[in-house]
Amino acid sequence: MLLIVTWVSTSGKTTLKDELIWRWNFKSALSFTTRKPRSEREKDEYVFLTKKQFLKKMENWDFLESTETYGELYWISKYLPEGNTVAVLDPVGRNQVMEKCIRLWIPFKTIYLDISPELQRLRLEERRMSVIDIRTREKDFDWFDKTKFCLSINWDNDIKKIADEIERQLFTK
Repeated sequence: MLLIVTWVSTSGKTTLKDELIWRWNFKSALSFTTRKPRSEREKDEYVFLTKKQFLKKMENWDFLESTETYGELYWISKYLPEGNTVAVLDPVGRNQVMEKCIRLWIPFKTIYLDISPELQRLRLEERRMSVIDIRTREKDFDWFDKTKFCLSINWDNDIKKIADEIERQLFTK
């Protein structure tokens, strides 16, 4: 099964992905990007490429999803590891992957991490971003259908409580 964790910047997608990997031995979908790493830890999260390298790789069409976000390119490999896999995507990428999964009969679920605007702004400020970057990332995703193939989780809760709720709703039915 592919578990897609989605929502806006700083909603806790990567933190939840790490908990899923630790708690249930999920594998991580292979992600590529042209942006620079924000921390040493992220070097395990992505394959960092130049735009030229990225575009050359894309010629092979071996991706589930590709998108441009804030001027940087992102891509999830279509070669998923065996077993349960988790992918971190924004809502646009989630919709691309969802459509491909439906066409290719790949089982998937989506975790939508709802986050209050106040908590998002605080986390963006903690990243020491400029006011312009913060305003750009406070996106409006009103078009996103949170009910379609989506389990909604309120991220203002503790990560352990969130993981417990995911286990209760996805793995104990």
